[in-house]
Amino acid sequence: MSPVVVALGELSSPGARGGGAGVADAFERAWSAVAAHVARYAHRVSRHRADADDLYQRVAIRAWRGHDGFRGESGYLAWVMAIAARESTRLGSSRARLERREPSPDDVPHEVRRREALDAADEVVPPTDAGWLGAVTEQARRHNVLAGLEHSVVIARLRHPDHPWQRIGDDVSATANACAVAHFRAVLKLRVFLFEHRLDLLGGRGLVSSAYERALTGDDPLTPAEADAFRAVVLDESGSRRRGWQTALRGACAKVIRHLDPP
Repeated sequence: MSPVVVALGELSSPGARGGGAGVADAFERAWSAVAAHVARYAHRVSRHRADADDLYQRVAIRAWRGHDGFRGESGYLAWVMAIAARESTRLGSSRARLERREPSPDDVPHEVRRREALDAADEVVPPTDAGWLGAVTEQARRHNVLAGLEHSVVIARLRHPDHPWQRIGDDVSATANACAVAHFRAVLKLRVFLFEHRLDLLGGRGLVSSAYERALTGDDPLTPAEADAFRAVVLDESGSRRRGWQTALRGACAKVIRHLDPP
C-alpha cells in the first residue's frame, strides 16, 4: 500500500477523539450523506457567508457530540435538520442581542473588513515539521482547500498524534469539539485534494484507475453518482459537473482509497 494511504488512514483514525474506528466511520458515512442539506439550509437562513459557515460548524459539532446516542427513532437527516433549526434560532437570538449594542457589519468600512479577512487568511501555523503529509496539508491550505482551523488542527495532530483534543484545542485556541469536527472535515477534503491534484502520491493514474474498478463492486460499492463524479473529475479530468458532484466525489474518494492496496 502507498505510504500516503497508510499515513492518511492513521490521520483519519479516531486517535485523539477516543472511541472505536467503527464509531468514527459510522459518523463519517452518516454526516457525508446529510452535509449538503445542512450547507444549503445554512446558506438559506443566513445573511452572510460567515454566518452560514458558523451555523454549519455548530450543527456539525452538535451532531458529532450526539452521534453515539442517536438510536434511529427518526431518520438521521430529520434529526440533524432539527439540530440545525435549533442552532439557527440560538444564533439568531444571540446576534439580535449583539446588534442592539454593536454596529452592523455593513457599517464597518470596506477596507477594514477586507484587511480583517486577509489577516484571517494569513493566520497559519509556522512551517511544518510534520513530514510529507504536513507538506501536502500546507499545499491544500495554499489552494484554499482547508480553512485556517482545519489546517492548524491537522498540523497539530500530525506533530502530536497522542494529544487529546483538549490539548490540541489549547494549542490552536479552539474548543476540543471544534477541533474534532475541523479534523473530520479536513480529512475529507485532503482525500479529495490528493485524488484531484496529487495522484503521484497515490501510486499514479494506473493504480488509482484499478482501485476505482474494484470499488465499483464488493462491499459498500460506489453509487452511480459517486462513480460518475470520480470518473469525471479524477480519471477523465472533465470540466463537466453534475449537480451534487462535490458530495458524491467525497464519498467516492473515501471508498476508492480503501482499494488502493493490491487485492
